[in-house]
Parts: sequence; C-alpha cells; structure tokens
Amino acid sequence: ETSDLMNITSAESIIIDGCPLLQSLDGLHNISSLNELSISNNDNLISLDGLNINQLNDSNDFDLYIRSNAMLSEINALSSLSNLAAHVDVYISQNPALENLDGLSNLIFEGEGSVRILDNTELNDLCGLTTVTNLPTSVDYMVEGNAFNPSRIDIDMGNCSN
Repeated sequence: ETSDLMNITSAESIIIDGCPLLQSLDGLHNISSLNELSISNNDNLISLDGLNINQLNDSNDFDLYIRSNAMLSEINALSSLSNLAAHVDVYISQNPALENLDGLSNLIFEGEGSVRILDNTELNDLCGLTTVTNLPTSVDYMVEGNAFNPSRIDIDMGNCSN
C-alpha cells in the first residue's frame, strides 16, 4: 500500500523492494523529484502507473534500477522523465513480462553513465531508446539476454524492435 505516501513531493531515493502483494504505485503520484528510483522483487507489480517523476533533485546523478519484477509488463509512467543529470545509470533486468521500453522515450543523456538492459525474456521492442540516439561514448551500453538485443548502432539507425 503506497497511499500513505501521497503527501510526499520530493525524495532523494525511492526504493521499493520485496513487496510481493504490491500491484500498483498509486499514492506516489505527488513525488515529482528524486535522484534514485529502485523497484525490485515485486512479484505482482504490473506497471509503474502512479509515478509522475518529472525532475531531478539538485544533483549530478540519477540512478534507475528496475529488476526482478515478475509481472511488470510496461514502464510507461517513466515517460515524464526528460531532464537527466551528468551521470545517469539505467539498469533494467530480469523482468520476464516486460515487452517494451516506451517509458524511456524522453530520456536525455548529457554525460557519462550506463544503459544496461539485461535478461528481460519478453522484451522485443527497445524503440523507447531511439530518442537517446548517439549516446555519448562515455555511456556504457549493454543489451543482452532479451527477446531482441539491438546494438547501439542498431538503435541509432532505428532498428529497435523484432
């Protein structure tokens, strides 16, 4: 139950880990600013609906970790994220129901960091990364173990889905 958190508007970090009964993030819709979002091991979480994060706190770092959420099929609620910091790490791993990365379509990488999309067995559409074209060489890019695994060049050329 996240409804008790609806009066919070800003946070340094949001870490939601090991909540097997959690199905939604309703109640977090007022949090619009943070530096780290980690959502892991939530077996019944279907989507990230309820999030409305549209800015970062005054920091040079932003970390996004989404891993091991058995029922998570989409991350569209992240589409409000557009301004990113000098150092960005995106790690999306072991979400077997995840089919696309459309929620990342507004991301802007301005410096160093990493994009790691690993072992999401149903993920066959990475077109959400096409707006992140020409990633700086300082951004480590690793995509493997998914239903489709385009290279950085494939993404830049629009070859983003299977």
